[in-house]
Amino acid sequence: MRERDLQCFKSPRPTSPTFTTAAAASSRARSGIRDQKNLPDDHFSTAYMTAAAAAADAASFPSTVLRRHPLSFPSRVQHPEDLEYSWILEFVLRQPIPDSLAHEIFLSLPFSSPDLHPHLQKTLLLRRLSSDLRRRSISERTLHSLELIEELDRLEGTAPSNRMKSAYCAAAVECTATAHRRGADDFKANVKGFWMDRFFNLIRSEASAGLVSEPLLEWWKRMEHCLSSGDQEVLKSNVEDAIELVKEYVEEALEDMGPTFLEIAAAEFVPKICR
Repeated sequence: MRERDLQCFKSPRPTSPTFTTAAAASSRARSGIRDQKNLPDDHFSTAYMTAAAAAADAASFPSTVLRRHPLSFPSRVQHPEDLEYSWILEFVLRQPIPDSLAHEIFLSLPFSSPDLHPHLQKTLLLRRLSSDLRRRSISERTLHSLELIEELDRLEGTAPSNRMKSAYCAAAVECTATAHRRGADDFKANVKGFWMDRFFNLIRSEASAGLVSEPLLEWWKRMEHCLSSGDQEVLKSNVEDAIELVKEYVEEALEDMGPTFLEIAAAEFVPKICR
């Protein structure tokens, strides 16, 4: 988030347009989603009311937290009217509800443009990684999600953390090990496609080279050796190790993002209204 964008926001009050819009948007979304998709009200209500319950866990969020949240203002490519739907979708994506329900809610929100706020894009990608973890699956989709998150972070001036690099390395190795378990042809195709082409381009790219770590470079050398020598003993990996490393990164990323906009709003305004 850019400093010049922060300066145009004042601390919102319980009667501010921000709070009123958030409440109205939430009400319209709940009724609109039920009307359009016939979704069960109890699931969404339970998830939504978690925002108010979050206030019980925090004595008070400073008002600066709310105004500094990335979704306090639309991005340069986002339609201003889509901001309230971004608040709702961010909250939904962070809840422990079925992926199918989160997907239905996403499709039901009437965004006027496909250009989602970068913060919301990252939230979607982290949700996708969480879905991979729930399915105990590490795949090319996992790698792609990590690469897209790295790109979003880079555009915001944030370098990949050590946990992100570890998660990316573990996911890349597990994808190759999975190909090896399917057979020699799949293994060769994966090594040539990822390690010889995709990874080589990653090293050469100044933009995305931040994902490259020393362990990843070592694995690159091992994969070259495996392909030339036929010695594939090194590929007896444990998928659970990769899952754990990706999980650690997701937890770190969500913690760094902090609470959702609606949770902060609930903690900020509900105690004041109830006085």
